[in-house]
Amino acid sequence: MIFTTWAIGILFWVSLAVYWLSPQAYRKAILIVSGLLCYVWAIPIHTLAIVGLSLITYALGEFALEKGVDSRAGRTALISGIVLSVLVLVGFKYTGFLLDTVNQAFSQAIPLPNLLIPLGISFFVFEFIHYLSDIWRGLIRRAELDDYMAFILFFPTMVSGPIKRFQVFADQLNAPKHLQTAYFNAGLGRIIIGLFKKIVIADTMTPFIEPLLRPNDQFSGSLALAVVAYTIKIYIDFSAYTDIAIGATTMFGLSVPENFEQPYLTRNIQKFWNKWHMSLSSWIRDYVFFPLGGSRVSKPRMFLNFILVMAICGLWHGANYNFLVWGLWNGFGLAVHRAWTMAVQITDNGVIAFSSWVLNMVFVMIGWVLFAAPNLPTAMANLRALIPGL
Repeated sequence: MIFTTWAIGILFWVSLAVYWLSPQAYRKAILIVSGLLCYVWAIPIHTLAIVGLSLITYALGEFALEKGVDSRAGRTALISGIVLSVLVLVGFKYTGFLLDTVNQAFSQAIPLPNLLIPLGISFFVFEFIHYLSDIWRGLIRRAELDDYMAFILFFPTMVSGPIKRFQVFADQLNAPKHLQTAYFNAGLGRIIIGLFKKIVIADTMTPFIEPLLRPNDQFSGSLALAVVAYTIKIYIDFSAYTDIAIGATTMFGLSVPENFEQPYLTRNIQKFWNKWHMSLSSWIRDYVFFPLGGSRVSKPRMFLNFILVMAICGLWHGANYNFLVWGLWNGFGLAVHRAWTMAVQITDNGVIAFSSWVLNMVFVMIGWVLFAAPNLPTAMANLRALIPGL
């Protein structure tokens, strides 16, 4: 988390001061420059690639708007931008994974590239795809370059989201605003909460999760404790960054989506995903699940859609088989839950509510064992130790 470094902390306070001391006309430029400085400090070599891809996607979007999104040229431009964005993501993040899969499947020895993955590439690509897709859908009819670059390079959300929507963010950028103490009170309070959660709670859990990082052949109390600790850590860690990002955004007089809404209190896996990493869940729903037909298809196809989109979600988190299986696990859970709710009507009461919550948490925690492990064999060894007979 780069926001817990002194360099980014200094950049934030300097950018915030310059932003509010500057006239409205210069504020978007200040956000763009601060985002560039943040990225140059983090991974300088990739700055040109991110800026270049941002300009290409903007140009393709403008070309489509000029030619008409329903024209052949417009559709070609938008499809080209989406495909290019996906290829860049696959090239940097999944080349080694794909080549390793080929080596294992066909007993080959293709050398694996040692690529340095651009910081936040998954979030950048999702925002590129959202922008081009919404032009196609007619939701974006005009975009200025400074609006777009400020949207892409807004550094509080650059690394770990929340994933923004251009239309909402651009409207905020262009709305006249004046410095208010409410921005600082609310924003600074949220940042302090996030830092506390990250440093005091999440980081404290780190020593306890060590058993999940190595294969365990038999059940032990430390392994069970590790699952509980990781369940706490991953939520607190993710939500802490969201708190910091939202707090920093608030101090600029802007807002971005909430990402978590008490997901561990939900009683089924569908509600869990409606409350967990909500900006990612809504992105996958709008730009993957719905285009595949969503729930408006045959039941087998609908169940397959759940599994497919969650497999994509798993791989988005990391290029490894354990992330893929974690995605499939959640997709299977969503499909089973939908089938169950379509077939059975249950009268809710306290016992059923509590039992549903326990069952859902067990399901989620099994998924975290897959997510936390460095590879799939380690994850499966840990699951066999935790679940007798597996």
